[in-house]
Amino acid sequence: MLNPRDSALQSVTPTVMVPRHTAFKELETNGHRILMANNGVWLESLREWLYARVMIAQPLPMSVPYGDVTRELRLKFGKLPLHMVHFFIDEARKRTPNECAAWIIWNEITGVWRLHMLHELSSDADHVNMILPILEESDHLVIDIHSHGNCRAFFSDTDNKDDMGATKISGVIGNLDQTNVTAKFRLCVNGVFLPLHF
Repeated sequence: MLNPRDSALQSVTPTVMVPRHTAFKELETNGHRILMANNGVWLESLREWLYARVMIAQPLPMSVPYGDVTRELRLKFGKLPLHMVHFFIDEARKRTPNECAAWIIWNEITGVWRLHMLHELSSDADHVNMILPILEESDHLVIDIHSHGNCRAFFSDTDNKDDMGATKISGVIGNLDQTNVTAKFRLCVNGVFLPLHF
């Protein structure tokens, strides 16, 4: 008999064996699960704005009675609001060399996007400490973006810790003292980081 704590953990992140002779059925409610497939171990995640299925481990070195799945990344809102990224760059230039941060939020009911510059408790050329907003139920953080002032864009160890376990697009903008900025974006899915190119 399972310890109740194990039952709770496994209900939050269940492991599913992908059927070989039956059509695979995607997640229908928000959450995530591990898929054991013939062609690897996969993470499947569903949010109001995203469906993702990505490989997290190579196939097992033995014959297994599982079917195959394929990689899937679907954004429910269509195109990303890149004009808001450009607006953030303009705002970040004003604050250079200090860092700053913003959330780009999507409302699932209205389909409206908004950029929310985060209130800074402290900021300098090496860090930004801010207050995170509380979102309405129909609002969803899609892009979490911050600047690196005059330094190049990269994901720091602090960024990796902040993004671990989150489901969002994370972005860094650097070299804001130059005409052409540097930028890094990635999709974060429960600790899996997938590079994005816009």
